[in-house]
Amino acid sequence: MHIARRLHSRAPECHSRPHATRRLSLPRDARALRAVGPALLGCLQVFGVLAVAAVLAPLGGQQQGLAVGIRLYLPDAFKSFRRVRAVLALRAEEVRLEDRRLPVLLLRSFADDELAIQRTNPFVRYMGLLSLEEQIVAQLWEVGPVVAIGQPALEIDPIGAARERIVGPLWQPRVQALIEESALVVVVLGQTEGLFWEYEQLSRRHVSVLAILPPRDADVLADLWQHFTTAYPPARSIALEVACELPLLVWFRADHEPLIVSGQPRDERSYKLAFALWSQNCT
Repeated sequence: MHIARRLHSRAPECHSRPHATRRLSLPRDARALRAVGPALLGCLQVFGVLAVAAVLAPLGGQQQGLAVGIRLYLPDAFKSFRRVRAVLALRAEEVRLEDRRLPVLLLRSFADDELAIQRTNPFVRYMGLLSLEEQIVAQLWEVGPVVAIGQPALEIDPIGAARERIVGPLWQPRVQALIEESALVVVVLGQTEGLFWEYEQLSRRHVSVLAILPPRDADVLADLWQHFTTAYPPARSIALEVACELPLLVWFRADHEPLIVSGQPRDERSYKLAFALWSQNCT
């Protein structure tokens, strides 16, 4: 506890609590049973860390043994616990029954569901993957429950927005309805035809749009932005220069100039600061 208090005093932002409505109830169906296996596996892997530390302590010291155990088992333990989180995640309709605020709609290419960004917090690097979607959801749940259309073929959705499963061509009218009722629409720029169609729907409606430029090379980002401006006219006034610092996010709202937040590198800290700047202008 003493060590935990000291760490908290040095880096309190690492221990920020999620919005109250993200701490929702557990699912009351087969998902709870499916989570037991990976949970037990994760516990065994944590036990493996301690066992290796205990075995090697007489040979190389307790700290050396613990370091070896962490390298061998802790990354896999975090993968197991991430799977538990993914299995137990509530669906969009379940979240919205408990959180009555207007939703935040996340639009993206399915291929970018687990697009990774580099971690910058030294205390959590062993936790492995951090997706851009997780970062978006962590920052924007304060506005409303973050929802997205899920991939029909997936058995377990990625960690992040609460998914709504739509099969077949019905997804298009459902997206149109969600755009109409959302407090904010967030777009992670991508390269699929379905996403281009969603850009066009945004251009036909007076809705606040937050465009996120993902961690890609400058040339790729310029191409993504060109596709976006083709279908979304409010973005045409912004010309990206590859040789300059490119935006992390751009906020479009009716009767206001776009808010552009740029920064480098495109990692966890940069996106977090970009969302903080956006939030200050939003309130």
